[in-house]
Amino acid sequence: MQRVELRDCWDHEALDFTPWLAQDDNLVFLSEAIGISLELVTIEQNVGRYSADLLCRDRDTGQWVVIENQLEETNHSHLGQLITYVAGVQGSTVIWIARQFTEEHRAAMDWLNEATVQETRFFGIEIELWRIGEGDTVAPRFNVVSRPNDFSKKTTARREATITPTSSQYRYWSAFMERVRSAGDWPLANTRPKDSRWISFPTGTNAYWLSLNTSASGKWINVQIYCNGRRALEYFERLKAQQAAIEADLGPLDWEIAGGHHYVARYRRDSDPADEAQWADQHAWLREQAIAFHKGFFPYLTGETM
Repeated sequence: MQRVELRDCWDHEALDFTPWLAQDDNLVFLSEAIGISLELVTIEQNVGRYSADLLCRDRDTGQWVVIENQLEETNHSHLGQLITYVAGVQGSTVIWIARQFTEEHRAAMDWLNEATVQETRFFGIEIELWRIGEGDTVAPRFNVVSRPNDFSKKTTARREATITPTSSQYRYWSAFMERVRSAGDWPLANTRPKDSRWISFPTGTNAYWLSLNTSASGKWINVQIYCNGRRALEYFERLKAQQAAIEADLGPLDWEIAGGHHYVARYRRDSDPADEAQWADQHAWLREQAIAFHKGFFPYLTGETM
């Protein structure tokens, strides 16, 4: 194995490293290093005048996770941004990734873990790159240099309590993924079931995600194309310009801007995801609509969230 300089792989933090980290496989590497199962929500999340590199959710708890990246040694500017981000998005976890942590910044992260409320956690991560053999393949290594005290034990206990094979939402999506796998014609990537109201699938561009969503309180399920990142409105308007062509294939859709989110959806009302007797019928509808959305939308899905 041979150590590889980060800049040899990524020239620019925002344009190169952040999109790389946002990929599912690479978030899995980071998840394994810190003991939190991360799900990407958006790239370049606006927080006031600033923009956080990645906004994720903890799959186990649904809480926010803010990630800030550096390809260089840590500095005061990024430390201040992290505190701004966690306050601005009411984040419960902050992850600071850098080539190297100074002793002062490592101590600052340790102090934040001691001084802030228990629900707020700070992780300091040093990233390395290693080339395996003589080929071009490189592998990341995430070294945790600062973490909350006793975090591993608390995380294990929380997971055992909150995500089990018997949790309703976990079983809902497990049954759905089993259905699409057994059908053999699923055009999207497989994903892991989770204890959440939604499940998402990549579309080949970070600008858009295909998402399946449920609401037990509202008694509905839907399929949607979610516009992602700080240019979400631009991506939404790009699709809206093709509304006539898209709806010629798919029929009328809901084009929605709500709470800072931009998406195009189809709802099935009077559907209770908490009623297990309805699952088979709901899963058949979700599968049918997701396949239709894949066929109808994907010719129009372009763009990058930079």
